[in-house]
Amino acid sequence: MSGDEKVRAFIVDIASLPTDYPTHRHSSPFWEALGRNVATFGFLEETLSKAIFAFTATRHFEPDKSRKPMSIGSQHLSGP
Repeated sequence: MSGDEKVRAFIVDIASLPTDYPTHRHSSPFWEALGRNVATFGFLEETLSKAIFAFTATRHFEPDKSRKPMSIGSQHLSGP
């Protein structure tokens, strides 16, 4: 904010708000169904990202007897 802008502030009278505000305009089954749909799409998004990773971030290596063991620091790991 620059120095010449006015700060706008509001006071909310919580006592005059409807019961269950802001979800008061729809029934409980609606909000339950909406929550389940959001959760389902979140699950599908996670599953899809794992599938994309499996297809794009993995490589197929042919079995080769001439492969040398990998070395990480002072540890030596043998190949499969």
